[in-house]
Amino acid sequence: MNAKNQEQLNAIKKAADLYTLDVQKMIDTIEKKKSIKEERLDVYDSKIDLTDKQEKKRDQIESEIDEMDNDISNLEDVLSAIEDLSTAILFV
Repeated sequence: MNAKNQEQLNAIKKAADLYTLDVQKMIDTIEKKKSIKEERLDVYDSKIDLTDKQEKKRDQIESEIDEMDNDISNLEDVLSAIEDLSTAILFV
């Protein structure tokens, strides 16, 4: 492999490493927000009788948690693809 190709591969590997950190930070941020929402959901779930407004809010929080789970799953797929790319570069 010539020096130019090696430089390009090194640049791609460095970018992949940076993207890995960025995606992991995004996952961590979503997980923290999700944890807060789960605590709020627990408060609603601990009540025996909820008003209609509280029930709607509870459902909204539950929906937001589901959306966050989907976002985390998608970001984990991206993270996996980036890691696969980094690994593949090592074998070139």
